[in-house]
Amino acid sequence: MILLLMPFVFSAMAQKKPSPKKAPLHTKTTMVQFKPIDMLRFFYIAYMRPYVENNQTSEIYSKQSQLRHAYCTPRCQARYLQLSQEDDGDPFIKTIGLDPEAIRSLAFKKDPKQPGKYTVTYDLGDKITIELDLVNVKGEWKIDYIN
Repeated sequence: MILLLMPFVFSAMAQKKPSPKKAPLHTKTTMVQFKPIDMLRFFYIAYMRPYVENNQTSEIYSKQSQLRHAYCTPRCQARYLQLSQEDDGDPFIKTIGLDPEAIRSLAFKKDPKQPGKYTVTYDLGDKITIELDLVNVKGEWKIDYIN
């Protein structure tokens, strides 16, 4: 009886497709080439969203830290820490909390007279204004300084 089943077993083994290769755990990804204003828009929406979604404070800080690391130069990160120690609010949003209207009211403007200078504004009852300097680092726009 075993001899009768052998051809079926070998046939099934021959038809079995090889399993697909697993993707490596660590793959290098590159950021999409953004125009400066588009990069700022992406950064600010991602930066503000955790506040609006009522995430835990530790989750907010973790997400924002990742964004700052990806989209800010070391100079900007040092400036962020300096400003954080001087004031209670987050230097990128100049407050400690947001609502959904803040994201909807975001506006970005390039200074036509000074290259790399941008202004971010949004409405939180009062108009909030943040001035930033952007630089191109190896083909990617990054925030270099925050005023």
